[in-house]
Amino acid sequence: MAILTKATCISMSLFCFTAVVQAAETNVMSCQLQNGREVKVTWEGNYLKYAYGKPGKAPELALPTAPGTLKDVHFGGVSFASSEAVYYRFSNGNYDYVTYFSERNDGTVSNLGVFKDKKLIKQIKCKDFFQTDLTNIYQPVSNNINQDASDESMDWVVNDGSDSEDTTPIPDDSVQGTAPQSNTPPIKVTYSTDETRWDIPAGTDLKQYKTVIITSTKDNLIINDVIVNRGQCRRFAGNPSKPVTLPFGVSVTYKYLVYSYYYTSGKSFPCDIVEVVIKTNQGDWTYN
Repeated sequence: MAILTKATCISMSLFCFTAVVQAAETNVMSCQLQNGREVKVTWEGNYLKYAYGKPGKAPELALPTAPGTLKDVHFGGVSFASSEAVYYRFSNGNYDYVTYFSERNDGTVSNLGVFKDKKLIKQIKCKDFFQTDLTNIYQPVSNNINQDASDESMDWVVNDGSDSEDTTPIPDDSVQGTAPQSNTPPIKVTYSTDETRWDIPAGTDLKQYKTVIITSTKDNLIINDVIVNRGQCRRFAGNPSKPVTLPFGVSVTYKYLVYSYYYTSGKSFPCDIVEVVIKTNQGDWTYN
């Protein structure tokens, strides 16, 4: 099984379609996801198949729903100033599931993206990067696969999180092809950065905090926990330590140490906030 790296794609510039057709099942793009699932795109000899679920178990979602059809399968490529990307897209009603691989100067990006009405609503990163049996991932495995026009491909970019057009968090059940009870989070999240200050006595330690402000948009919302950077950023001692019940429109704040500099040792410890998981009585919500 080949691994998608820049060296592989450059050195193997030709794609032999006949060899793929002869294979009973060819791995086109597959990876282990950071949520414990795996995603697989395989060529079955005359059609492309998408499968999502727990490793070694029956798929939680398999597309197309009618085997042997390529009507709802799409292939696309995107070129940027300093990078290029390729993806396979599987449509299911108003949902689209996109396996996306990008080569950039600073490394590779391998993501699964879930779109609703052509808007990105969830992305899940691969633990590593996509693996493939193809000699050239930048070519579709069949001439019969629908190819997105180059001027449309930007709609299906699943980048590394910071550049997504819409990263509204929703529960994981949307990845299984069924819409959640509500795809609107019951909270509004904003951030503020405290002024950098020297601790007393002056010239000892430099510390900077960032505050996560959570405002309820539902009645009787309970905040059970707030996890920043998967527990890597140090919590402020004054943060709420018990579940907090919020009426509609009321806010609660959680402060985290995002930068510290120790004058005596010259060591610094940055921990900028890149992921916030908010656990509530109305579901868990992840903000990137």
